[in-house]
Amino acid sequence: MKRSRIFDTVSAAIVTYSDYQRVLISLFNATPPYREIIGFGGVDRETVDRLRQVEMPAHQYDHVFETGEKIGNQSYYIPHTMKEILKQEATIYGRSRIPDREDAWHPEDNLFVKMINERGEFIGVISVDDSKSGLKPTDDTVRPLEIFSSLISQIIVLKKEQKKSLELEEQLMAARKMESIGRLTGGIAHDFNNILGVIIGNAELVLDKLSRSDEIYADIESIRFAGNKASEIVNQLLSFSRNTQMDLKPVRLAGLLEDLMRLIKSTTPSTIRVETGFQDTDLVIMADQVQLNQVFLNLCLNAAQSMENRDGEIRLSCRAVDINDENADRYPELKPGRHIRISVTDDGPGIEPDILDKIFDPYFTTKEFGKGSGIGLSVVHGIVRSHMGTVTVTSRKGEGARFDLLFPVVAKEPETINQPNVSIEMGNRERVLLVDDDAMILDMMEKILKQLRYEVVSAAEPEKALELFKQNPDQFDLLITDMTMPDMSGLELAQSIYKIKPRIPVIICTGYNDVVNGKTAEDLNVSALLMKPVRLNTLALEIRVAITGKNT
Repeated sequence: MKRSRIFDTVSAAIVTYSDYQRVLISLFNATPPYREIIGFGGVDRETVDRLRQVEMPAHQYDHVFETGEKIGNQSYYIPHTMKEILKQEATIYGRSRIPDREDAWHPEDNLFVKMINERGEFIGVISVDDSKSGLKPTDDTVRPLEIFSSLISQIIVLKKEQKKSLELEEQLMAARKMESIGRLTGGIAHDFNNILGVIIGNAELVLDKLSRSDEIYADIESIRFAGNKASEIVNQLLSFSRNTQMDLKPVRLAGLLEDLMRLIKSTTPSTIRVETGFQDTDLVIMADQVQLNQVFLNLCLNAAQSMENRDGEIRLSCRAVDINDENADRYPELKPGRHIRISVTDDGPGIEPDILDKIFDPYFTTKEFGKGSGIGLSVVHGIVRSHMGTVTVTSRKGEGARFDLLFPVVAKEPETINQPNVSIEMGNRERVLLVDDDAMILDMMEKILKQLRYEVVSAAEPEKALELFKQNPDQFDLLITDMTMPDMSGLELAQSIYKIKPRIPVIICTGYNDVVNGKTAEDLNVSALLMKPVRLNTLALEIRVAITGKNT
């Protein structure tokens, strides 16, 4: 808690209205230097600054409260004959002359007034000395101090409640902001995936008509490749806005880093160089690759933003590290054994030392209002911890920052993905009802289905499709529909058609939709749920499975 005018005023009031000429008001924290001086009076600032550097945990006052002379309700007098129980480098003494009376205040006497919160917990102390009357403390002289102690405690409790309320309000605003971003991202993803579907679908249509020796084959293949990569980036953006479940699988580091570099280079400004120094890339870790990509994308974007408006460099490196007895104290969260350390380093302005231990706190940000939510690094920390890893940061002002992420290495092999049959599953003149409100998607999908040897009846409006189906249900063998359409969704269309012909197979295609987010085809009671852009091979296979009821 920073010093405020309130505590300056209280300190001045104690010096003015009590019997004591010097006062320190201290609170206790869980981290060094533990004692935080929030108010003082009658003490020079140089002395206060020195005292602030001395580590003084709350338990140092145990002897004071156990052996000191209790006066009043919460005041403890430590005469100079007992000063050895005090931590000398954290204590100040008066400079008045030594008295010749036993009832007089000695310059090395101290008086401490305990501050407690609403739960009766010790939270701070008021330290006073140099009695104006020149006498030892009495019930009468400590009573004003105890009133001030109660007042300060109430102010602190009130401030904490206000801070808590403000944090809750900020969290609510951030949650609403993320919800809005999620909806916006989902809408963009839906439209963008439709566009990509047209690009990739038409590229695949052309490729299917060309031989590999054709001079434009490589050009069309490049268009399809770029479309597929754009689709992967859209999926990465979507992962920020939806609550995806962790899916840890054995992942070889080489593949993870390859995807990572592609993602980073596509999102960092051209003024920022991205350098790498990767070792031990054959090692395997348990990872959710999408979520780890979020982690490193976040770190690299932060680094790039720190070097805004100037050239800079981001360096990524990795190498194996063994956690053993010699370095275990540096990584208390990690179990002994082999780990991989991935480092992200930048040559930006660095991080202020006094906030280094706060940067992973939720909603903590140094950015201007509206330019940062303060949740990025807390998400990084959460994802890394869920991977049984740890993340640390080192930085010096003006010398950039370095984030080290350590993950345990596993003795497992990545799952082998069965390559789909290169031959395309062709139809047998089955009749398909195709529905999509996007004219370009509808035209492209109709061409693909006809090329796959299906007869197609297409409709741009779900209501029209339903009327066509009602006229002759038995003529249709399959419904393929977009999910997000005006007036009637693809799922609502499917449910209406099921009432007419319960066993007809249905395939729903979607660019992104909140209703189906995280759901499976089984959850929706349909034959297949395909994310746009739909690849030709995938569509051909899913149609055959839906119609025949078995995998080929």
